[in-house]
Amino acid sequence: MRHWLFLVWLCFLGRGIFYATVLPLWEGYDEYAHFAYVQYLALYAELPTSGMRISREVEQSLRIVPVPWMLRQSCSPPCLVHDDYWKLSDVERAERRRQLRVLDPDPSGATEKLFLYEAQQPPLYYWLLSWPLGAAGSWSLAGRVLLLRWLSVAIASLVIPLGFLLAREVFRHETSALGVVALVAAMPEFLLDISRIGNESLAVVLFTLLVYGSLRDTWWQGLALGFGLLTKAYFLAAAPALLLVSLRRRKPHGALAVAFGAAVAGWWYWRNRVLTGSWAGLQVTAAARELSLADNTPAGGPGGLA
Repeated sequence: MRHWLFLVWLCFLGRGIFYATVLPLWEGYDEYAHFAYVQYLALYAELPTSGMRISREVEQSLRIVPVPWMLRQSCSPPCLVHDDYWKLSDVERAERRRQLRVLDPDPSGATEKLFLYEAQQPPLYYWLLSWPLGAAGSWSLAGRVLLLRWLSVAIASLVIPLGFLLAREVFRHETSALGVVALVAAMPEFLLDISRIGNESLAVVLFTLLVYGSLRDTWWQGLALGFGLLTKAYFLAAAPALLLVSLRRRKPHGALAVAFGAAVAGWWYWRNRVLTGSWAGLQVTAAARELSLADNTPAGGPGGLA
């Protein structure tokens, strides 16, 4: 069974690396902003805020490479979406590729209003990747992005052995557990999500570890929760679930895990509260605090009829 599990793991890595390599630069969801967050930590070793601007290097790259449709209004010309980019002549596209290879790694702030909005995310993933990015500081931008993508795939691949342990705990059958992780390894949307720069690759591993730990009532589920809270704010939803499981089983493990998680990650959420007025720190949540009930009610009243 170990050989089959290793083969599934290897297939996951192979597919993930393939996706990470062929995916166009900045085509991943909000990838440029995630990269800018890692870059800021690598350069300054301090946490940014979402009101800061991305680096001039990333801004210039958005004017060179074709950008996703959702970014068409985020940067000024010569920023082009893919439909327009592929209408350029071979010579023009070759010149853009040359500009990307020799792009100046300028760390100063962008001239346009391109903000580092992913700084609202908890910092663990970005801290981890800031070290290899700092070591690859002399590489081209495309090379550094590819490095971080491959590392993200490698991190996310840990979901295969951990998922196998979790599924085996649930089904009590190794063949069924292998089938579960084989299905995970075959999911195209999941592979696309973790093949770009973004904190989902670490979050899915930590959530798998947290669920596995909660089934076994292990002490390290608190560590998984704490690290998870420093990776994605949606780990906040796991805290009440752990408390309910703890009450149902009449064991203190869940409550201890929540306490330990709060001790590990509490500083980040207190920082959010101070800076934004929201514990989660997400821009949407913080903005909602400024809206009244009337602002959230459709025209014509609660029924939504004008």
